[in-house]
Amino acid sequence: VEIKEPIIKCAFCKGTGVYPRNARITCTVCYGKGSVTFEGEGEMCPNCKGTAITSDSGLPCIRCRGKGVISKK
Repeated sequence: VEIKEPIIKCAFCKGTGVYPRNARITCTVCYGKGSVTFEGEGEMCPNCKGTAITSDSGLPCIRCRGKGVISKK
């Protein structure tokens, strides 16, 4: 599996590559790789507080796209 550098551990699945609420489904953020590409300086996402999961639905956070971090501005 090839992943474009620089990479960070997938916050949504915690690097397992498995969807957090169902062990039979591949993570929808990293597509089962356990890590995602993130370029530049980042800061914790204010919407999900770095968890990458929306509190009401359990789906990946829309603002950070399930990465748990957003680009610094």
